[in-house]
Amino acid sequence: VHGLAFIDANRIAAVGEGGAIKVWNVAEGKLEKALEGHQGAVLALAIRPDRSQILSGGDDKTVRLWEVGGLKELKTFSGHDGPVTAIAFSPDPKVIVSGGADKTLIMQQFATHFAFLEGELAQRDWFAGDIFSAADVQMSFPLDAASARAGLGDRFPKLQGFLDRIHA
Repeated sequence: VHGLAFIDANRIAAVGEGGAIKVWNVAEGKLEKALEGHQGAVLALAIRPDRSQILSGGDDKTVRLWEVGGLKELKTFSGHDGPVTAIAFSPDPKVIVSGGADKTLIMQQFATHFAFLEGELAQRDWFAGDIFSAADVQMSFPLDAASARAGLGDRFPKLQGFLDRIHA
C-alpha cells in the first residue's frame, strides 16, 4: 500500500502496486470499486477537500482526476518524465500540483497553458507572426521563470527552442 485517504465517513481509497485505486466501504468491509487507468503502481493519492474528486499519481508518469460521485475518471494529465510520487489539490479548485521522481513540480494549470503555447509555436517560430517582435520579448519573461522553476525541456520542446532563440 502506497497511500490511503478517507473519501467520507464510510469509504476509504487505497493505492498500491496493483495499478488501481481501490475504494472500500469500511462499514461493510467490502470493496466497492476498483478505479483502473494507471499502467503500473499507483504511488500517490489525494482527496479534494470538498470530497468531490480523487487525484492519483502513478508509475506511468501520469496524474489522473476521478469523480467521487460516479467513481469514474475525468481527466489524465501528463508531463512528468518519471513516476509521479506526490500530488495535491490547491485551494484554487482549478489547480493541482504534482511532483515526481524526475525532480519536477508541475502545476497542471500551467501545463495546460504551456501545451497551448507549444501548439502555437508548432505553427511558427515567433508568437506574433513570422518575425521577432516585442510580443516575443514579453512572452519570454514568464517562460524564463517557468523554465527556471520547473524546466520545460523535453516536455515542451518548441517553448524551449523559443527561449534558446531569445537568449542567442
